[in-house]
Amino acid sequence: MVIQFTDKEYRLAREGAKDASSSSRTSSLVEQEDLVGEAYLWLAGHPKKVVEWRELGRKGENMLRISCKRAALKAVAKERKRRTGAEYSDMCFYSTQMIRELMPTIFNAEDWVNSAGAMSNEPKSQAAPAEGNNKLAMIVDVRGAYHDQAKHIQEFLQRMYDNPVPNVEDLIAVEEGVSTKTIQRRDERYLGFMVQYLGGDNPWEKVD
Repeated sequence: MVIQFTDKEYRLAREGAKDASSSSRTSSLVEQEDLVGEAYLWLAGHPKKVVEWRELGRKGENMLRISCKRAALKAVAKERKRRTGAEYSDMCFYSTQMIRELMPTIFNAEDWVNSAGAMSNEPKSQAAPAEGNNKLAMIVDVRGAYHDQAKHIQEFLQRMYDNPVPNVEDLIAVEEGVSTKTIQRRDERYLGFMVQYLGGDNPWEKVD
């Protein structure tokens, strides 16, 4: 199947590649121009999907951008494997939910000690943060991502997750004079920044 891609579709592909290259874990491995090339190759190889997604409007555009981002991240993972010998199963990809579960731990030194005692030489997996022997490595990752955020983001996340109380979103909302939904959206956005810092979504995860 041969189709003519639109300027917007090429732009979305470039944006996906740029998203992939913005992570501290990817920028030193593959040049952004090369990732754009990977995104374009994905477009060329999936014309049927592109045509189907055109009918979905904004949702389809988002799916195209994410797919191109994941194609670029796969190229980064292959380059990391070539340089280090690390297998794909050794790599950990984070979601906002995983980071949310780990956030209270990064402020709790006792959790660090307990996690260190549980560590083994087994590679990291995609298990939940509380499972297996990968928790300390994940805490280190998330703590590093937290400290690289802007000061106002760090302060907000600390209010949310350092010794959190029930319904903490409601309390912060009252203090700031905004709705609870506004606080929840801010939390999701800031955790998303950390996901991006840590390499973005799992490139092998299927796009819905």
